[in-house]
Amino acid sequence: MKELLEESPLVRDLVTMIFTGLPILFAAGLFASCFQEETESALALGWNLLGAVVGGILEYGSMFLGIKALYLLALCLYAAAGMGIVFQRGSR
Repeated sequence: MKELLEESPLVRDLVTMIFTGLPILFAAGLFASCFQEETESALALGWNLLGAVVGGILEYGSMFLGIKALYLLALCLYAAAGMGIVFQRGSR
């Protein structure tokens, strides 16, 4: 894979767009699915704002931990949020 990314700028750019775009896509999907079912939209938007603030803090944390550690942390946080949604829907 490393050789493929070094040889072709197009493939390198596409892989970069996929890996940087997927977290944004998943976050938007999670928020949209939760917001659609929410009766108190102000509360949902407030949680979204809090998430943006925490995300900004974690982004600055990448200067301390490194970008690879930040990707792993983001993956764990998105997985926890997704599992929380699944368990919350199952308890209704």
